[in-house]
Amino acid sequence: MLLRIPGFCLTLLLLTCGWAHAQNVGRVLLAAGEVTAVRGNATLKLIPGFAVQDKDVLRTGKASNLQVRFSDESLVSLRENSELRID
Repeated sequence: MLLRIPGFCLTLLLLTCGWAHAQNVGRVLLAAGEVTAVRGNATLKLIPGFAVQDKDVLRTGKASNLQVRFSDESLVSLRENSELRID
């Protein structure tokens, strides 16, 4: 019985690692003004080079701009007071 518990814990750990690790899907090229990403319960200030991940919500405030280059080479630009959810 004791041998099965560590194996079960290892299996559970391996299954949950895939859910906890989000995939990088792009990078911030330009971040001007109040630009943030909501990732889980955290709000992160965006700067050029910041890795954008799957499930992030990108937001721009007043008089703000954001450009993101995605891994498929597409480019998205957000103007002021915008929101984009990465699904």
